[in-house]
Amino acid sequence: MAAQMVNDADPDVETVVESLRGGVGPARSIGQLEEWRLTTDAATEYIQDDPTPFVEIADDIVAAAYREAHREPARVEETTGKEQLSVEIRDNLTALLQQLSYKVPGELVEHRRRLVEIGLRADNQSQRWNNQHLFTNLAAHDDEVGTQLFDSLLSTFTDTEAGDRRPVAGYYVRCLASDHETIAERGLPEVRELLRESPAPVRTEAVKFVRNLVNVGFLSDETPSEAALDATADVRPLLDAEESEVAEAAVEAVFEISEYAPERLRDEVEQLAGFIGHEQVSYSAATTIERVIDAEPGAAEDLPESIVSPFPDGAPTAQEHSLLVLAAVVETGLDGDGASALVNEVLPDVIESLDGGSGDVASEASELLAAVAATDPDVLVPSAADIVAGLSTERAQLYTRRTLERLLAHDPATFETVIPECRRLLEADWTNQSTKGSVAELLSNVADQSPDRLVAHTDVLETALDQGDDASNYACTALGEISRQHPEAVVEHAPALLDVVDEENASGRYMAATALENVAEVEPDAVADGADSLLEMSFTASESIDSTNARSACMTVLEERPDVAEDLRPEIRAALDSDDLETRVRAIQFTSSAVLRDAEPFYELRPRIEEALAADDDRLTESAAECMSQFADNRPDSVVDAVPTLGETLREGTADIRKEAASALWHVATDHPEPVAGVVDDLVVAFRDSSDYTKDSICRVLSEVAGEIDAVPEGLFVELVEFDLAYSGSLSTSNAVEAIGELSASLEELDQAVRTELLQALRDGSTDRQKNAAAIARVLTGQSAKNSMLSDNVVHESPPAGTEELLPALTDAFDADDEDVRKHAMWAVCGLSRTRPATVLPTVEEIDSLLDLESEAKGQAMFPAAEALYHLAGHDAEALVTDETGLVGHLVWLGATLDRQSFDESPASDCLGYTVYTTHGAKALGRVAQAAPDRVAAELVDDEEESLVDLYERAHEDVQEHLLGYSRK
Repeated sequence: MAAQMVNDADPDVETVVESLRGGVGPARSIGQLEEWRLTTDAATEYIQDDPTPFVEIADDIVAAAYREAHREPARVEETTGKEQLSVEIRDNLTALLQQLSYKVPGELVEHRRRLVEIGLRADNQSQRWNNQHLFTNLAAHDDEVGTQLFDSLLSTFTDTEAGDRRPVAGYYVRCLASDHETIAERGLPEVRELLRESPAPVRTEAVKFVRNLVNVGFLSDETPSEAALDATADVRPLLDAEESEVAEAAVEAVFEISEYAPERLRDEVEQLAGFIGHEQVSYSAATTIERVIDAEPGAAEDLPESIVSPFPDGAPTAQEHSLLVLAAVVETGLDGDGASALVNEVLPDVIESLDGGSGDVASEASELLAAVAATDPDVLVPSAADIVAGLSTERAQLYTRRTLERLLAHDPATFETVIPECRRLLEADWTNQSTKGSVAELLSNVADQSPDRLVAHTDVLETALDQGDDASNYACTALGEISRQHPEAVVEHAPALLDVVDEENASGRYMAATALENVAEVEPDAVADGADSLLEMSFTASESIDSTNARSACMTVLEERPDVAEDLRPEIRAALDSDDLETRVRAIQFTSSAVLRDAEPFYELRPRIEEALAADDDRLTESAAECMSQFADNRPDSVVDAVPTLGETLREGTADIRKEAASALWHVATDHPEPVAGVVDDLVVAFRDSSDYTKDSICRVLSEVAGEIDAVPEGLFVELVEFDLAYSGSLSTSNAVEAIGELSASLEELDQAVRTELLQALRDGSTDRQKNAAAIARVLTGQSAKNSMLSDNVVHESPPAGTEELLPALTDAFDADDEDVRKHAMWAVCGLSRTRPATVLPTVEEIDSLLDLESEAKGQAMFPAAEALYHLAGHDAEALVTDETGLVGHLVWLGATLDRQSFDESPASDCLGYTVYTTHGAKALGRVAQAAPDRVAAELVDDEEESLVDLYERAHEDVQEHLLGYSRK
């Protein structure tokens, strides 16, 4: 039946199960073995999909695996293929048992003794891996079973006939202990006993057990248990074991222990030093010593002189690991004479090994020297020139550079010995590219930290510029760093740097351009002839940052030598016509930067830039819009013809494109509002479909063209108000405020929705919303949004009907805690005082209260209050001298007696002029004095007992004019 099954192309699971149930007879022909391998192969596939059919034959699978494990190896004379087939069958059977242990471990428990025998006879790592997981799963199922498995496997250690099975048992024991803490805790005392009194093979496996337990710990812990670390006491004596395998295992164990508890090995430093150079455990011994010294610096004094015996003629491995230990001694900063003497004794040999030793030895030697340079550089200064040789050994280059950097920083005189050696390595035919690059990197690092010290040695950097890409890159970096502080020292190297710029794939082009930019600031002629190379680099560099650096260098040349523009313009024109998109983008960006400095030489390129506004690529369009903005900023008339194109770009573009297009239109509109008013529909569409940032930019344009618009587009005014009310930027008001003020001049009546929004914001809004509403009211009354009170900044003379309805809410805002809210509200009331004084006159008491507050705080609302009183006094001066207010006293203070020093300390003093402020107060006082001279005179002498003549003499000349009486100015 088995033969029939294996001959089928795709045997079903029932056939496979039946074949396994039947097992294999004693006949072992190669054909039968092949059939049996195919059967077990299929079983390993089926059991992963559904283990149920195989659970019923678990006993048969165990029996089959047991029989296979005990079969004698096939005789070579029979066939060499039989044993391989047998091994593969055992691989499959142990895999089946492992799968069963995951699904139904209970079905296998009764077979644990057989399973141990199967495991001990494993042929290869695959079988050992399967058996290890089998044992672990059974232990997880039943702790007692796990303990029995552990004991059974551990007993193999002391079985005198175990032979090759002992290491296999050791593997399973270590895995069980690592996965199951209770098993480890129970077994560790027995293992420690084996460490003390056992034959060498047993002690070897016992040491490996401890090492593994320390190395991996338990699954639930990140560090080994104290019980595992306590076993150190029984491992340490084994370092002196006569049997080499025991001593080697002990070294590997203490290597793991030293990672977690190096202090437990404080007294083993001398013994461990004896293993330096050992073929198997030299590195573990050296690393253990390193860790111990790091934790217990005093342990370095126990190092025997033999630690330096590998020098000068010892084996490379011994030298390498000896250096590792000595570096640890130096890094601890130990002052002990013994340890320091060992290090100093070997330093000449260490320096020699930088160039003549193996890569590993040179690497460790360079680390030791770097440590010495950090702690006692004077010891190495005389040998600095010899240490440069370490740059020629690739694995020693990093720490050799660190050593030399420390020595150069410590003693500047070292430059005189190190620089010639660096030049020698750069110029030598036998020096490879790695060495030359490392030399240049050293000089670059020094330039980064102390550019002053390399100023006298820039010639060696030029030598490196043509010594391969790495060397050239670092040399350019060094010259770039020096040029930041000493550009004059790099002027002579400008031709060589321009050669680097001409190399399309040179990695040093970025810093070469930086250095040339700095040189051009002090000696533009040195770079001017190579401006075309920088221009070409700005167009073609693979990295955008390289392009930017080249462009910056070119801009510096143009700034110092404007005549160079004539030579560059044809190349820019060609790049603008290029088929390569990136080249066109960079050509426009270059033109934009150039126009920012001096637009005149580049005006003829403007039509080509305009063409790019209609490009399909957003980056190209954005760059073109930015460039058009620069043209418009320099000469608005040059962009007038492009306004329709800019309007379309604004309507259709992305947020970044719209921002730049709006900027260009704003620059044009400042001088030529009429053509820009023609694209108002584009402005409105873009405003309604943009982010707040872009909307704010568009508002700048609307404020400039408002006077040219016949009628405000439907719904726009309300949208502007809503946008501004929500504004919370860093500026005190948004650009929408100015647009609202300009557009309000053409409104006959304020929309009811706007009134409602503003009233609600003034009374119940947040501080930002309240401030914004007061600023809107300010411009609605015709006042400018700018911080000035000069009458020529008045926007218009006729606030829309309904604006006066805001007055009660505005006077309520005089009590706001925020100074900006009070300031804008008072400006709004000032505007109404100018245009509708009769409406405002009943609120003089509120203005009086505001002045009480502002006079103490020296707040900015005093300015609009003074102007408002001036306008109200012109309408009805007698109304200002009622007994209910103290306005006369405020007017005297505003008009004549404000202390100049106090005013200078006011927050308003930075943005408004003293004479403007006092002139309005004096004008108002003059008007009131005309109507009620006795009241003003009484106020003048009431507190200070000063005469009007005294005040007149103290006042500014602009104020004196108005103190003489009423003025119509």
